[in-house]
Amino acid sequence: MRIVAISIQQSHVDEIIDHAQHDAPRECCGLIGGKSANTQTVYPLRNTATDPLVTYEASPEDLFAARGVQCSVLDDQECVALMKDFIQARPELWNEDIGVPGP
Repeated sequence: MRIVAISIQQSHVDEIIDHAQHDAPRECCGLIGGKSANTQTVYPLRNTATDPLVTYEASPEDLFAARGVQCSVLDDQECVALMKDFIQARPELWNEDIGVPGP
């Protein structure tokens, strides 16, 4: 196993600490970006975990944004209705799709 030391700029350390203090007491999460073991960017991410006091789960939208991808989450009522109708009409297919064993 190769161990690589990473050089983190003080301004990035300060950003990380600010993010942790802002999110406290919840677990905070984020990404550190850089090249050649030197930090260039810090990406504070929202913790979307079910219980953010115990664990963390980075917001998928924030992860996309960190890579420069714009992501829009739409709560399209037509799509919601379509899925509800499908689940009601074919619960066995839905359960199979999400990995829930049927009766």
